[in-house]
Amino acid sequence: MAAEEAAASAATLRDPRLDYLGGLVQIVLRCSEEKWLKLLQVEENRIQLTTHFLDDANSECIFVAEVSGGTLALYTSSADLPFAAGKQQKAVFFLKVPGLVATAENVRQIITCGDLFSSTVEQLQAFLDYAVIPTLCNPACHEGWAKEQASDLLNSVRALRSIVARGVAQSKNHVIISVPPIQPFDASTFTRSSSQSVEEAKEAWMQETLSILESSVRHWSEQIQEVLDKELHSGKLYPQPSDYYKFFCLRGKSLRYIRQQLRSESLEIVAEILQSRNSPRDAELKDLIKKVEDGVTEAEDIQKHLFPLHRRCKDLEAKDLPRLRRHLVDGLLRMVREAVEHCHSLQLPHNAVLVSKLYSSASHILVRLSQQFLDGATMFRGELDDSEQRLDLVLGVMDYMRSSRTTGTFLERHDRLEMFVQRLRTIKVIFETSSAFLRLAKTEVGGIHGHATAFQIKQIYDEFQEQLVTFDKCPYDVLEPDAQEFEKDIEQFRRKVKELDGRLGSVIKGCILNCSSLEGMTKVLQVYEFLMKRPAIRDVALPLCERHVREAVRREMDVLLRKFLDDATRDSAAHLPVYKNIPPTSRVIQWVYDIQGQLDAILRSVKNVSHMFISKKSVEAMEAKHEKLSTKFQNFADEIFQNWSNRFSPVVKR
Repeated sequence: MAAEEAAASAATLRDPRLDYLGGLVQIVLRCSEEKWLKLLQVEENRIQLTTHFLDDANSECIFVAEVSGGTLALYTSSADLPFAAGKQQKAVFFLKVPGLVATAENVRQIITCGDLFSSTVEQLQAFLDYAVIPTLCNPACHEGWAKEQASDLLNSVRALRSIVARGVAQSKNHVIISVPPIQPFDASTFTRSSSQSVEEAKEAWMQETLSILESSVRHWSEQIQEVLDKELHSGKLYPQPSDYYKFFCLRGKSLRYIRQQLRSESLEIVAEILQSRNSPRDAELKDLIKKVEDGVTEAEDIQKHLFPLHRRCKDLEAKDLPRLRRHLVDGLLRMVREAVEHCHSLQLPHNAVLVSKLYSSASHILVRLSQQFLDGATMFRGELDDSEQRLDLVLGVMDYMRSSRTTGTFLERHDRLEMFVQRLRTIKVIFETSSAFLRLAKTEVGGIHGHATAFQIKQIYDEFQEQLVTFDKCPYDVLEPDAQEFEKDIEQFRRKVKELDGRLGSVIKGCILNCSSLEGMTKVLQVYEFLMKRPAIRDVALPLCERHVREAVRREMDVLLRKFLDDATRDSAAHLPVYKNIPPTSRVIQWVYDIQGQLDAILRSVKNVSHMFISKKSVEAMEAKHEKLSTKFQNFADEIFQNWSNRFSPVVKR
């Protein structure tokens, strides 16, 4: 533990920007340096602070708060801060000048730090409602002001109040329908500040009040419409079924809170005033109430029907993938389909895209389970055959999922399942390439040039190992389709493998050229058959191998034929340097059988490698020549035997 803390401390000192932020956090939150170092020990937190905040010109704000466990955590939105209701808690915020990147030189100038209390916005709203707004809205405070100035002031105050109300709502994930405070009609105040009669002053007061209420209705409509138009945003690019369930739970809770406010006595009074004055905002308010009621009904309906899917997805683990396989895909799709078929709200036209995204979310959870099952951090370690088997299993499940999706399913522009399958197929190619190259370590080469060839092969093997380690030690997740760094590494891997393939092809060509017989050539080709399957190596070595094998077949068959013709024309078998201890006739026949065996060995050697590159037509030509020579040899042996048997009388033959 001490070593880890020391390493994190050293990393912090290497980046003075993080050291500066850590010092401010310790001062504002009054926490120890150990808590800040523990925060930095998590690689995701370091990336969030550096890459996504300090180095990102578009990022403007980040929050640091203490969670219930006593550790520090990062947040990108104030709505996500872990403030518990009824507790006085505090967080640190850092504001960065928009459009700038924080460096070690300018970090103190472009970043502002402050503390954020859990109830600050609510306190500000109460201060505005009960102190600032009543004072500024009091006509008695406008004596001596121009009418335009007073009007501008009132508009600014109302705008500020609306902004603060929205801030309070966001801090609670609710929308607050706040009724503006209305100053009671005071005849003495109005008549003193103008020459109007009481009736005229009362009418002016009513018009002003009506204007305030209409402005408030407009703000309420904007706030509520934001809630109704809000889509799922949980910080995840690819939400899962449980995220949709939680989203509609929160949406239903927020809309029920709004509905409760719209049914309050103060809102009923506002509605009566708008209706009595025939205000156009009266119809808007009624329509707003209806939208909220419909939204509550829809959210509760969807929440109820997504609950079984949410509960099933919550219990899924990576170990379920190899155990369930296709049953997992069928189960998820069936539960989504049943939720859609039984939920009236999901069948409405405006939710068609939501339904398609629910089907996509089933793909997202499969991708997540597959990533956990394969474990990109360790899949290039140990036995690659085991990792390849697991990869094949996942590919089978993913392909079944792709074929099970209906043709009417809406696919996103960048469908995660398709990108994930493409990434898996790329990794599959890496495994297949590794399977071929790693066999080089067990390859042995003999002959007079064997040492030099073995050295070349070992060098190629070592270079491939160095390239393969790139994927094991990469700082990103190789199974994450959005990791663009993988594309750069795989492109470099392909270039290197192409170069190594060319060099291996040259090695095979050299081995073929060093062979003095057809048998040696075919043995070399059989040893390197696993490499000859690679297109790049085939392109380099194939033409030469095919040409030399054909020439060797022709040459060795011609040598046998010449040997046969030279020795078969002699009258005596005494000249044959074989089988000295057997009779002459048997010696000649055995010699012919030996030549026939050598001829058969030539054809067998060709057939052992013919499937690799030799055309069927060429093999048939070799077989025809073999048949012709075999017939010639057999006829000669039959003739020798017949001449020998003719020397005996018919009685002996019987």
